[in-house]
Amino acid sequence: MKKYLTINEAYIYSYKFLSDLYFQNLDDDLGGFLGGMSPEIWIGENAGDEDLYNQWIISASKISNSTKLTLKESFLIMIKFLNIQYELFDEIWAKNLSNEIASNKKYFKKWIKFEV
Repeated sequence: MKKYLTINEAYIYSYKFLSDLYFQNLDDDLGGFLGGMSPEIWIGENAGDEDLYNQWIISASKISNSTKLTLKESFLIMIKFLNIQYELFDEIWAKNLSNEIASNKKYFKKWIKFEV
């Protein structure tokens, strides 16, 4: 695993990390969310769901102003990104998932060891 990620790399890393969580519990809400987040629907360098990607950028700007993110920063951005789904759209599943990820050290340990 790299020690630093660009904002785009962190987005894709988060997508794959959340996808892994999805396949462990098959939560329909998370699955639907991942459908919009998927890098597979990008056109060139443009996200398939620009609004969702812009929420990622906003989340990143609240955690760091650097173009290179530490693993901890990228992890915190993912949590903030999930919280934004709750704040903007009252997506309770996102709030519950972000709380679970933030409160359980096993997720950060998994994040550090996760291979893309």
